Amino acid sequence: MLKEQQIVAVLRGETVEHDGLTLAWRAVHPDLRSSHNYRWPFPGRWAMSDPGDREYTEGDPCPQFAGDGLCLARTWRGAAYGDIPAITGLICGYLPEDILAKDVDKLRVRRAFVFEIVDIQRVIRHGHMAGADMFRADLRYGNLQGANLRGTCLADANLTSANLAHTDLRDARLTGAGLLHANLWNTNLTGACLIYTDLRHTNLGHAILQGAKEEAE
Repeated sequence: MLKEQQIVAVLRGETVEHDGLTLAWRAVHPDLRSSHNYRWPFPGRWAMSDPGDREYTEGDPCPQFAGDGLCLARTWRGAAYGDIPAITGLICGYLPEDILAKDVDKLRVRRAFVFEIVDIQRVIRHGHMAGADMFRADLRYGNLQGANLRGTCLADANLTSANLAHTDLRDARLTGAGLLHANLWNTNLTGACLIYTDLRHTNLGHAILQGAKEEAE
């Protein structure tokens, strides 16, 4: 079992080693399925890809066909490529020799060991992502009420219909973020950057907007 600080470090994009494996993460559906309907195993088991009678492709960190490796994220942007909101997550480990392709945001591996199932939004609500780089994070419909996200980069993040009531977003970067139908009741946005932010139908009742930047200079 991983320690909480290890899980937090992985979600913050730090390099973490455990039991000889390098850790990474990914978002999955509540039944542990990925975007291509692959069902990941419960913790304590290896997830294995199967290309069938085809050869694994190289170069592109995204699979080119079903079975062409397993995707893991190194950043929030990388996790968003699967088009699965970051609600349920898996912390996995991999070996260097199992890497098929990688870039700064994600990697594709032949196999990955599943260490933990994580309630990602619980981690956020507990304040562990304050000041983190969450560029392009997919947090649609998320319950982030009361979270400490002060100084966090949420530029281009998808926060459609998210509950951000009572959240600390002071000095946060929300440039280009989508907050359509989001709940920002009593949220502190002091000094936040809201340039090009989609605030249509957003509940800003009692929100603190002092010093928030809403227009490009």
